[in-house]
Amino acid sequence: MSQCSTQFIHGIVSTPHSASFALTAVYAANSLAERISLWKELAQIAEGMVCPWVIMGDFNCFKDLKDKQGGASPHHSQLNELNS
Repeated sequence: MSQCSTQFIHGIVSTPHSASFALTAVYAANSLAERISLWKELAQIAEGMVCPWVIMGDFNCFKDLKDKQGGASPHHSQLNELNS
């Protein structure tokens, strides 16, 4: 593990038989205010990325209205997070 926070773990995965790659596992906070720090930290990681990067997990936001099921109807402004 090369970096972590309360919302992600990031490191380089190496195996003897394939090329190394970066892996970031995300479990984003429920509140937008807390996720803002996540987006900033991920952007900093991306700036230094020189190998393939897998980023996966629960981002607690959605890109399109059709991706949301159940619960209250979201406001269109909530889509800006992943679309900007």
